[in-house]
Amino acid sequence: MVVINETGFAEKIEEYLKSPEKFNQEAVVDTLDPIDQQSKWNKRKGITFGHNTKLVMQLLARSYSSLPKETDQSYFSQEVAKAVQHFAHPFPNQDNLCYPHFLFHGLVKPSLEDVVDKLRNNSRIIHETLKEKEKIITRHKTEKVTENLQLLMSNGLTDDYFGIAYLLVKQDSPLVSSASGYVAKASFFIDRTENEIYVITLQGRRYESLGDHSKKEERVKEGEREYSKIGNILGMSPRRFILTKLMEYGRENGFTRIKVIGPEEHPMAIENHNGFFGSYEAVVRKAGINKEVECYLKAEL
Repeated sequence: MVVINETGFAEKIEEYLKSPEKFNQEAVVDTLDPIDQQSKWNKRKGITFGHNTKLVMQLLARSYSSLPKETDQSYFSQEVAKAVQHFAHPFPNQDNLCYPHFLFHGLVKPSLEDVVDKLRNNSRIIHETLKEKEKIITRHKTEKVTENLQLLMSNGLTDDYFGIAYLLVKQDSPLVSSASGYVAKASFFIDRTENEIYVITLQGRRYESLGDHSKKEERVKEGEREYSKIGNILGMSPRRFILTKLMEYGRENGFTRIKVIGPEEHPMAIENHNGFFGSYEAVVRKAGINKEVECYLKAEL
């Protein structure tokens, strides 16, 4: 079981709130992923957010700025550190890679109690997903859609880390994963306690043919044509198709609601990530997920 340097992490949060320009990633990592003093090779045993460590601090600073002005920075930092320790504790006593996107989403709240509750709920959902995801992925057999399109599930690898990626792929695509090789994906986490599905990522990937890199414009145009052709075959955009298939999966497996993180509230949008365009709200609404609740678009299943 993981034990972070809770006091040290709280201090680093407070330091960032006071002086974000003095952010030191290594110092923060040392509090979350401390070196095992019993190890001859300076092995670490904790949780690490790696290159996303600064994003953790940005999301926490954004959360703090939404609270009443009288909220004490030190107390905020201590309470958040406790919640992160709660998240870290179930992991094995080793160096555990984590991505912060789901854990720290939706933290703009009216009170510190609400922020901590949200962190703990996000943590619970992650661990509930981890408990079941291998079984879900294994049981969900590859489903044929057309002669050259199929559905499958895979492990999330980036902002959907710890989650499940539902993928629409071409049968002849090599090295398919949640990071590459798909036509569209809807990555999600499961909340068994409340029977809800949380969608963190809805993406489409326009195919570019492999070949001479000097002909990039031609490859892009060919990819656009192929993506449009797939949409015509499906009768809707590939992103909407994979989202509707996820909704079907939810209904068939006892889930009662689906929630999609609004594009403007996605952590990658908040950090102005170059690879995140967030142009999926219209797709979500066309799928019938229309009710605005907190940072989500929601629908009953």
